[in-house]
Amino acid sequence: MRLRATVLSLALVAALPLRPAVAQSSLEQVARDAAYERALFRTLALLHQAAPRQTIAAATRCAVAATTSFPDGFKSTVIDIDRRPIYRASDRLSALVDALAALAPATTQPLVICIDGVGRGTFGETRGSILATAAPKPDNVDACPVFMDKVTESAVSCYCAPMTGGITYGNKTYADTSSICLAARHAGAVDYLTGGVVMAFFEPGCSSYEGIEANGALSAATGRTARSFHFPKTGKGQCPP
Repeated sequence: MRLRATVLSLALVAALPLRPAVAQSSLEQVARDAAYERALFRTLALLHQAAPRQTIAAATRCAVAATTSFPDGFKSTVIDIDRRPIYRASDRLSALVDALAALAPATTQPLVICIDGVGRGTFGETRGSILATAAPKPDNVDACPVFMDKVTESAVSCYCAPMTGGITYGNKTYADTSSICLAARHAGAVDYLTGGVVMAFFEPGCSSYEGIEANGALSAATGRTARSFHFPKTGKGQCPP
């Protein structure tokens, strides 16, 4: 009986250090979540400086809900952006776009809707917004496809929404497995903060494509593809040597 009591006591003692660790971990998570929400609030307030506080608060709740399943790395990046000495709304938005570029467009779309919703009056009264300067989508132009290898025509004219992400391969001349809107940003054919209509032409595929950073976007290297494309405003469709 005494041995049994001793074993039980040792088990209880061994378990004690775990409780503060669990509590501490939980507190750290709560603190990080709060920092993330504050960072989103300040970012939205900077982007929509004329909007009332309650409008920004409602948009922040929308943004938090839209990013529940986002990786912790993204949330840490948003907190880090908030801690940088960034005073211009366009600079902060550009940094946020870069963080979103690593995620799939379908994943980020709910967040983009929350951010853009302030300027549209979705969350209540608003008086001006930086995103109100986004290039409107013409009625006769379709939204750009996610990847260009789905396009069968020899050329395409389409609309890139602001802050569209994806992945792209090449430099000035891009593999047809690329996201056209990210390629357009990389080439300098569209402003990612405002979006707009882009035109691209197809050419025969290249044997390889280089990865390089340009215009705040990073492309990747890849091998031969069936077709390539380029933007006449920024390139001639030549394959790399």
